[in-house]
Amino acid sequence: MEFLVDKTVKLFNGAEVSWDEFSGWSSYRQKMNLTPTSEDISYGPDHCSKMREIVTRSYKEGTRRTNWNYGAKNGQAKAVMSPDGEFPTLSAACLHYNVSGVKLHKWMRDMPMDFFFVIPDDDAKKVKGRRLKAVSTPDGIFPSINSAARHFNVGVRTIKTWVRKMRADEFKYVVNSSSSD
Repeated sequence: MEFLVDKTVKLFNGAEVSWDEFSGWSSYRQKMNLTPTSEDISYGPDHCSKMREIVTRSYKEGTRRTNWNYGAKNGQAKAVMSPDGEFPTLSAACLHYNVSGVKLHKWMRDMPMDFFFVIPDDDAKKVKGRRLKAVSTPDGIFPSINSAARHFNVGVRTIKTWVRKMRADEFKYVVNSSSSD
């Protein structure tokens, strides 16, 4: 006769959950509860006030960009070619022709010689419906923000902050990269 022992999983924070509960979690939730990406990151007690000071000063100096990911600067924006010329985004073309995005997509399907994306979807490497953003760093070029974050053992948000402001001289997005993972 066999006896089943109740199996438990010890989480990163020291808590224990039953195997039945743990196995029902998504792979992401399991990973984050076993080895969170922020485990080796520690902030001193003055970190928050230091960050607030940096942001406040950049607003006062007028150097902080408030709309850095807007319009054509958005990594997911795609330029559209039309009979009236090239537009940096689909929204810009919609405004010019005073039509909805659905209508413009219909024109692109029905009149592909007149309306089309400058860089077709086939040419852009995608993950879960999004184009990857390659990042140039002091340690080389990484095909995605996630891979750079893993390499530097920081969160994705930190890499984005470094690119935008804090380390913009070292970290930059690579435009039109065709690197592969």
